[in-house]
Amino acid sequence: MLSIPLQQQKLFLRDVRLYMYTAMVIVVVLVSISLGLTWFGTNAQISISTTLTYAGRERSLTQKILAESLLTVYAQDAKARKDLSTDELDWTQRHDALWRGDNTLHVLSISSYPDIMPQVDKVEPLYLNLHIALNDVLATKNSADMHVDAMIINTDAVPFYNAMEAYNTYLRNLTTHYQTTILIYGIISTVAILVTVLLSILIVFRPAFTRLDKNVLAIVDADEKLQKQKTETDALLEEIRRDDHDTRIPLAKISMGKYAVQNGTNGYYEVNKVNGLFQCPCPIFTHNYFCIHVKYAQDAERVEAQQRQQMFALQQQSMNGRGIISQQ
Repeated sequence: MLSIPLQQQKLFLRDVRLYMYTAMVIVVVLVSISLGLTWFGTNAQISISTTLTYAGRERSLTQKILAESLLTVYAQDAKARKDLSTDELDWTQRHDALWRGDNTLHVLSISSYPDIMPQVDKVEPLYLNLHIALNDVLATKNSADMHVDAMIINTDAVPFYNAMEAYNTYLRNLTTHYQTTILIYGIISTVAILVTVLLSILIVFRPAFTRLDKNVLAIVDADEKLQKQKTETDALLEEIRRDDHDTRIPLAKISMGKYAVQNGTNGYYEVNKVNGLFQCPCPIFTHNYFCIHVKYAQDAERVEAQQRQQMFALQQQSMNGRGIISQQ
């Protein structure tokens, strides 16, 4: 009776287990992709941010060394010459890191950005001219040569500054693009996870729990029917037992202290009284030294003794009645 509901319950558990494994795999894959994209985007952001800092500093240093070189040449400013020496060294090192790249500093080379590379690479000859002219300004004291170098610096610094400005703007836009991309991927991954959970609720969980409710009701109904059948069967067996007890003799006396006790439909056992105690050959008596057959024999002996006492009492009453009549 319970086979169909239990089979349905087994199918329900199988479906839920399958869903849990599938959903777990989907969520793990989506989370792994999201973490991978975040890791990749974060590393790219670090490199771009460092490169952007170097490009911005290179741009500002170009403007600064232009002013310092003019002050050195035309105003003979000693402090400007000293600052120019320091800034020119920093300007050269940052240029080398930007053009060649530096893994230690997390600075990417200009070749990593093919979109802006032609525009920035075009000013490389200007950098070489500026580098030579700046070194000449710092090394020579000839006024005529310094004026020539100052004109070169003044001419080439502006397009080089503009190229660095364009490179800086490109990296800022690229940073914004990466941030937007990471945000979009994060939103997509989150939406995918939420959609997976929502679909699982609508497609798997909702019908599954509906089926679970039906299975539980079917099991409860089957259990109630089973209990009702058990009650009816117990009542029928009790009625049969009473009828059987009223119509059949469970034992018969064979002789004094010996009874034949019925053993259901399997015959009977001879219960004998030995040394004042009844003994039965059945396995239960052998194990427990007592059994239902001995109980029947004891009850029969007790009833027989009661009957004998009643008969003796009746005889005494009868004899006493005859004595009174004879005296009269």
